[in-house]
Amino acid sequence: MRRRLFTVALLLAAGACGGVETPLVIPTPRPTPTPAPATLADLSATSVSPEADTAFGCRENVHGRVTIANAGGTSVAVNGVRKHTTVESGGCLPSDDFVYNEGLRFVTPHGTLVAMDGALYASGSGCCPDPDRCDGRTCGIRDTFVVLTGLGEVPAGSFAYRVTFQNCNGCAGGAAACRPVRLR
Repeated sequence: MRRRLFTVALLLAAGACGGVETPLVIPTPRPTPTPAPATLADLSATSVSPEADTAFGCRENVHGRVTIANAGGTSVAVNGVRKHTTVESGGCLPSDDFVYNEGLRFVTPHGTLVAMDGALYASGSGCCPDPDRCDGRTCGIRDTFVVLTGLGEVPAGSFAYRVTFQNCNGCAGGAAACRPVRLR
C-alpha cells in the first residue's frame, strides 16, 4: 500500500511540475492551389509600326512590333507571327503571307512578350517588274498580324501605310525571306 501511495504521489507531483508532456501538434500547411491553365480567351495581342499612316519610298522599309499579353495562370508557347498584306489602293500586288518565327518562346502568366519586332521585308517595302515605268505611283497597304500560339491563333490587329514607287528595285531578284509589295 505504501508503494501504491508513493506511485500516486509521484504521478501527481510529475503532473503538477509539467512532467507529462502533450505532443506538439503542427498543422500541415495546405498545398498551394494549382493555377487554372491559360486559355485562348486569356490571350490578347497588338501590332504597331512607326510607319503607320505615313507614306515612304519603295526602297525604304516598314517595321512592325507585335506584342502578346497573357492574363492566364500558366505560360503559353508562342510559335511565330503571321503577316497578311492587303492592297487598299493603287493597283499593287500584295506580298505573300509570311510567318516570322524567332523560335519557340513562352509568354508567362500575367505577362507580356514581344513576339516580333523588326523590318517586315528584307530589301525595301516595294519592287517593280520594270522600275523605269513605276515612278510616281503610290499604293495603300494594310498589314494584318496573327500570333501563333500553342492554344491557337490570336489576332493582333493591323496598320496601314502608303508606298510610293520611285527608283524601285526590280522584282526579279525579290527578297528571299519575305517578298515586298509588287507594282503590276
